[in-house]
Amino acid sequence: MKLLVVTGARALDCAARPRRWALARLIDAFARYAPEVVVHGGAPGPDAWAEELALFAELPRIVWSVSKRAPMLRSPNGEVRPVKDAGAYPYSDPLSRNEAMIRWAANMAVSDAPAVRGPGHTVQVFGLLAPWSATHGTASTLLHARNMDLAVESITAPSEAWPEEDPAHEGQGA
Repeated sequence: MKLLVVTGARALDCAARPRRWALARLIDAFARYAPEVVVHGGAPGPDAWAEELALFAELPRIVWSVSKRAPMLRSPNGEVRPVKDAGAYPYSDPLSRNEAMIRWAANMAVSDAPAVRGPGHTVQVFGLLAPWSATHGTASTLLHARNMDLAVESITAPSEAWPEEDPAHEGQGA
């Protein structure tokens, strides 16, 4: 099975230019990787857009929402249930959620993982970075994925995709 793990800076949802850029990159990733399951953290921005694209394509989604504190499988038919062995991946905040999600994905890629029971899945991690983001959670998630030997593709928003400057704050370092 092919899993696409999406991680992206919420800052990309701050204005039309970065939203358009990020959504185009996400659509391209869906086309290139042809996932059978989409995995994301349930945050605004790229995670929400991945959810919408997967829903449109009638793909199952595994959502690692901070509010639920357990990964949930959302089936195309509308059924929602906890992911098998969800208790093995506890988390309580966005950073621990991201680490748990990547640990789970790495286990899914391992052929002898208990939850897989057979050949490992193909796991691709896809990240969208916003250089103006203050949190750097996406960069941390991508580093964790690389450290877990997962296939990672990350794209940083180029200057033409940045939000337009606010004329009221020009020259003030805002």
